[in-house]
Amino acid sequence: MLTNTFRHVRGVSAAAEKRLWSAGIHSWEQCRSTGALPVTRRLAQRLREVLAESAERLGAGDARHFANALPNGEHWRLFPAFRDRTAYLDIETTGLSVFDSEITTVALYDGRTVR
Repeated sequence: MLTNTFRHVRGVSAAAEKRLWSAGIHSWEQCRSTGALPVTRRLAQRLREVLAESAERLGAGDARHFANALPNGEHWRLFPAFRDRTAYLDIETTGLSVFDSEITTVALYDGRTVR
């Protein structure tokens, strides 16, 4: 999941990522080894530089690097790479009102067990 996204690179929007995928570029390695990319020359250069560092950071197990760089809505992509070192907390309620909603479920997943 993580090596298939480019959203952690500054300047890569959801639309730019879709253009990369539509061009058959589905991984960091493909992006780094493909000649022409369907983005500006400046962004193509940034992609290649950042993706080289990204591979190093992933190899070092640096989840914080990706959590800081990815948009909040894309943090789910971290799960497969860091599931053994991350706890996930989910709180469900009956609604969004501060005054009359109640908590219905609190779940914690530690990479092995849901509680």
